[in-house]
Amino acid sequence: MSASAPPSPASDTAAACLKWVSLALMLGCITARALVVTSELPYWDLDPLRFVVPMTGIGPAGSMWFDTAIIGGAALALLGVGLARERVHGWMLLAAGAGIVPALWHGFLTHGPALQDQRIGMAWVAAICSGVAVAHLCRDERLRRVTAAVLLGVVAALAVRGLQQWFIEHPATVADFRRNRRQILEGHGWAESSASALSYERRLLQREATGWFALANVYATLAATAAVAFTGLVALTWRTAPGHRSVLLVLAGLAGSLLGVVLAGSKGGYAGLLAGLAVLVLLVAVCGRSGSGPPSGRSRLRRLVPCIAVFAFLAPLAGLITRGQFAGWTGEKSLLFRWFYLEAAAKIVWEHLPLGVGPDGFQGAYLLAKPPLSPEDVRSPHAIMLDWVATLGIGGLAWCGLAVWWLWSGLRRAAESSDSGAIHANNSGRAEWRFIGLVVAGATIACVAIDRMLLTPDMAAVRIVMMGLWIAVAVGVALRSAEKALAVSLAAAGVTLGLLIQIDVAASWPASCALVTAVLASSAMSWRHRVAPARPAGGIVAAVIMLVLAGFVAVHGALPATHWTSHLRTAARFVAPATEFSQRWDEAAAKTSPADRDAALRALAADVAALTGSPMATDAQSLRLALDSVYTKSLADAFDELLAAGAIEPGEWRTRREASRLAIAIAARLVQVGDAREGALWLEKAVRVATPEDAATARTAMLTWLAVVLETAHDLNHLDQARERAAAALESALARDPYNLEAANRLAHVYDRLGDNAKRGSWARRALELDGQTVLDPGIRGLRENDRTDLRRWAAEP
Repeated sequence: MSASAPPSPASDTAAACLKWVSLALMLGCITARALVVTSELPYWDLDPLRFVVPMTGIGPAGSMWFDTAIIGGAALALLGVGLARERVHGWMLLAAGAGIVPALWHGFLTHGPALQDQRIGMAWVAAICSGVAVAHLCRDERLRRVTAAVLLGVVAALAVRGLQQWFIEHPATVADFRRNRRQILEGHGWAESSASALSYERRLLQREATGWFALANVYATLAATAAVAFTGLVALTWRTAPGHRSVLLVLAGLAGSLLGVVLAGSKGGYAGLLAGLAVLVLLVAVCGRSGSGPPSGRSRLRRLVPCIAVFAFLAPLAGLITRGQFAGWTGEKSLLFRWFYLEAAAKIVWEHLPLGVGPDGFQGAYLLAKPPLSPEDVRSPHAIMLDWVATLGIGGLAWCGLAVWWLWSGLRRAAESSDSGAIHANNSGRAEWRFIGLVVAGATIACVAIDRMLLTPDMAAVRIVMMGLWIAVAVGVALRSAEKALAVSLAAAGVTLGLLIQIDVAASWPASCALVTAVLASSAMSWRHRVAPARPAGGIVAAVIMLVLAGFVAVHGALPATHWTSHLRTAARFVAPATEFSQRWDEAAAKTSPADRDAALRALAADVAALTGSPMATDAQSLRLALDSVYTKSLADAFDELLAAGAIEPGEWRTRREASRLAIAIAARLVQVGDAREGALWLEKAVRVATPEDAATARTAMLTWLAVVLETAHDLNHLDQARERAAAALESALARDPYNLEAANRLAHVYDRLGDNAKRGSWARRALELDGQTVLDPGIRGLRENDRTDLRRWAAEP
């Protein structure tokens, strides 16, 4: 060990400040991201031609700004560790860097910028960087206490959001869907009888808490993890001070977490909770206080405790393999589907080493690799070890090793930590409470600022109550911070998390991945870190590298995405008056009273005049002509804005999809008013914009949408060879997704309209074959009976 001089008081103060500031920054961003909705296509998630809805949540730009802040916070943390002359573990940084390289490659280098690869990949990178930083910071018991307090507290507080979803939001959403089913499905771009529409309806009608994650399984995973941790804190410290006020606060956290598991209704959440409690009992028995067993036997068992980490990550995969190989096709289908994901992921890993398919590339690869009976087209294998390796290759494998080591180290820390069960006493407790309050208040204010446009009274109440409960529970955890209790509780929670992230997407979902890694890393580092002073160079070098990384993400990821988002916002603002006026015209036309209809038309004319700056006649014919002019002008301006957005992020094909949708709408309106020539020009624009620039890398969704555009172009204006090109697009889509029943069915119908009986019969037989493979979900994935009748007739013809 180097005999370098001990740190000065000034450097100690600077290091301590950096640690606390960096931790506040990371925890604030990690929790704020988990408490807002994510939008992949800001302002255009729903068709603005049917809905005038302001954006809520964060898009790719906001996501990457959070990533930048988290990575910057991790850099400050490592700088603080270096200035304090504490050891920075280079192998941990190397393991993190091994996965960061392919994430950057797929997001920024290969085939040009890919926005969704950037959005997902940089969320993973920020999560890993924060995990590395938290693992180093949590060698300090005070930092470890407040980290655990904030992370566990936010999960417990999510129960408030779950209650609001159960009793207010879900009934209102279902009632609105039943009133406007067709409009809502069309707003998503789905036909009423399509598999996407039916799947969406089935999920929407399920009453379950999802928090802001949009997935009940993610919510349940975090709730079960926190419930195990709170149970450990209560069980290991209850006898010490049962009347202490902190017991009630921790019990409130336990109640909130258990309520979250119930509200989510996930079978995985229940299973994970029971498994975690079993591990907790085992850890208490083996690692608990002295005197509970023969010292020699307990000592030997304690040395084996870290092996539970390997079990936690591998046991669920072994169970899935067993389910797939020996249990047949009946029984619990969710585990069977996960076996399909595992089987396909193994093929993808084999075929795409060493760099993987990219963070957003799993779905396309899965469509080719999945078993024919799999009814789903998932974006993740629902197992983080497979997810990272399939998408990031060898670098993902390094991340898997890092996650296992964090849990291994946490279990070792539980086995080695002090037996003291007393409540932590320190003279600076108020400073820690203020830190908790600052982080919680800052995260809450950020969330309110992000979703302020849709902040209803009940949602405002949820935010306020959540903030109070979050602070209370976090303070309770900070008070119940005996070293043994916290170490054992976090280790058991980590095992629970390790088990569950092998069967769901909590560790890969951008909104929750940093929360998962922070929980795993907070229990790590079992050895003492002040054995001897180290040189500060390691921490400073690591901090500089991370700051460069944060700058790179900001300049090449967040800034372009921000400009892209601004064009989407402007385009949506152009469309909004056209949508509003069209809806008001239809409402006026539907009125039965002539007086009411005339009043509505006069109000509409006044608003159109205010928008155009020209006087407007109130008779129906003049107003109709004016509305047509406003409609085509507004959509044409929005079309130009979307093209500008597409030029900034050419890898985000959905921008071009929405532009082509607007072009079709303009063409339809022009054809309706008799201007077929101008309508044909806009249809040609729609086809040109919808056509993938690189046919070799085009995804299934791009090609099926191109087919929709081409068929619409033919129906509106008989565009030359539109149906032939639609058939070619669908055939290309089926080459990338050979089990796509909907595309095969559409292709048979296209060839029927083309009069090609031979190809019609061939694709009819293929569609019927695929229909026979939907036995695991025939109600959603199978053919409708009228389609099946047509296909059988065509298939039987010579």
